[in-house]
Amino acid sequence: MTLAIRDLMSPKGNHMKARRNQTSVYRNKGSRREFLKLAGTASGLAILPRHVLGGRGVMAPSDCVTIAVIGAGGQGIRDMKNLLMEPDVRIVAVADPSRLSPGRKGDETGRVPALRAVAESDLQRLPNGPSRRCSEYSDFRVMLEKEKGIDAVLVAAPDHNHAVAVMAALQLGKHVFCEKPLAHSIAEVRALVETARRAGVATQMGNQGHSSEGIRLTCEWIWDGAIGPVHEVHAWCKNSYYRERPTDRPPLPTGLDWDLWIGPAPYRPYHPAYHPGGWRSFPEFGTGVLGDFACHHLDPAFWALHLKHPESVEAERFDSAAGTFPRRTRMTFQFAGTGDRPPVKLVWYDGGLYPDTPPELEPERQLTSQGHGILLVGEKGKIL
Repeated sequence: MTLAIRDLMSPKGNHMKARRNQTSVYRNKGSRREFLKLAGTASGLAILPRHVLGGRGVMAPSDCVTIAVIGAGGQGIRDMKNLLMEPDVRIVAVADPSRLSPGRKGDETGRVPALRAVAESDLQRLPNGPSRRCSEYSDFRVMLEKEKGIDAVLVAAPDHNHAVAVMAALQLGKHVFCEKPLAHSIAEVRALVETARRAGVATQMGNQGHSSEGIRLTCEWIWDGAIGPVHEVHAWCKNSYYRERPTDRPPLPTGLDWDLWIGPAPYRPYHPAYHPGGWRSFPEFGTGVLGDFACHHLDPAFWALHLKHPESVEAERFDSAAGTFPRRTRMTFQFAGTGDRPPVKLVWYDGGLYPDTPPELEPERQLTSQGHGILLVGEKGKIL
């Protein structure tokens, strides 16, 4: 039996029953007000109801969660636009070393389009009112020093700057949402976890796939025993971040503070191979295809099977060059069994490598025709 994840959405899926019915998504303003109430009690602030300042339909400043943004690249601006759809959220400051840069997908990135997103949101929500203040900074450290009244910080900078930005916000007692990956090394992650515990603030790492219906239903199907105990997992991504190290020295674009962009990473002269977008190809800045996509593709396996630390890891690389990620990789992780789960072999493929197509699949459903995917192999069947 081989089941596609899309089959999970079908009424014929008998294994979504109880646990799906128990799954709830909570979205109420009470939780926000409770947060503001607690924050006001702790700091001595007065939380004023909206009618005191502006009457019906006007949100009092103290009813809003104020957010500062670190990183106005493509993901950062997308996150901002999603936040700005919430009536009780205000983005009051944006920090990015670039004032205006071309994005990877033909869009614009940097402080200019970020401020434009805030202004356009204000125009839609308050067509006859003034735009609210949103300050811009090239250095997030200066922003955090000056914007003392913010409630939370969104971190969406390139990977190598995540840890220093999150740490700075936590040390100021700010709530933090950080895009994946949380940090660039295990040591950084451990330091952030300990600091967050001491700070006692709300934190979350962004992984949008974890909130998707398909991943939750995949887990529920496995938990309900649809394919029996799972003993093997294969996941793949066609992408390759292989890129040769640049050697030429083009001029620095106007409006880009390169030292701030480099941050804690080893210094490299400016090159468009690094910014915008190409930094994921280089270990000092990014985490390659594994760090960019495996957190999504392998999420249902780690979640459903409760995987922790592997016993062993074997990595194979193909067409590699010094100072960059390989063109293709295959990595095999071996996980010990637990009381109710057998040992699990997990294999990751990228750059055009694929597992063997299950013989149960029709010829037109070869894995090579699907650029991304995961195959979970159980004792009674498979989920693709």
